[in-house]
Amino acid sequence: MLDWDRIENFIGFGRPDAPVVFLGMEEGLLREADLLTDLQRRSTFEPYMDLSQAQAELGGPGRYFGRAPITQKTWRPICDLMLRRAGVRHPTREQRLRYQADHLGRQTGETLLTELLPYPHSDANQWLYAQFGRYSNRQDYADAMIRRRQELLSRVFRAHPPQLIVAHGKQNWEHYKAIFRETTWDADGPFEQGYWEKTRLVLAHQLSGRQFNSDVQLQRFADLALDGSRHQ
Repeated sequence: MLDWDRIENFIGFGRPDAPVVFLGMEEGLLREADLLTDLQRRSTFEPYMDLSQAQAELGGPGRYFGRAPITQKTWRPICDLMLRRAGVRHPTREQRLRYQADHLGRQTGETLLTELLPYPHSDANQWLYAQFGRYSNRQDYADAMIRRRQELLSRVFRAHPPQLIVAHGKQNWEHYKAIFRETTWDADGPFEQGYWEKTRLVLAHQLSGRQFNSDVQLQRFADLALDGSRHQ
């Protein structure tokens, strides 16, 4: 039996009071054929889960964890930023991989990975949930769910104010901004930045995109994100 309340109120991977939060639009789905099994497992999730443990339960790729991990593109800039935040001036590929495998989204770590929308997809143009009686199309789902999730995440962030929130995926910036009302946003190259009370906010492009390919780009991203949040 699917527990839609649990699925729709899932917060993310990591710890509730993590000092750094990364907010995306929605999780990916490895294979459409595995959707029912995926949802059955999500129906047992607590609001916060350990990333490695949860991915193992979902049948996710173990190759991102363990002794010989490979790079997950969206997580690469996250790991790089967190290493720089910890004082590593020039993170190496090996250091990023070890952070990914051992620390990212862990319940004993420094990060929380969360999404605005709760249903996983492998393609942003898909709609796979009519078969479960959950909205007839993606637009109906977004119209109903985005406002609910904005309010939920606003409550979560107020309960445990992070030092830094990075929201990624430029096409969704307006949805993210609605969470942080009364924030004044300033453009800085490909980013926008602001403060929500004492929490530093950064809006970024998709983290797997070309804006994060080089070490110079990664350093610029980290420098911008950590300005004012490193020592709070």
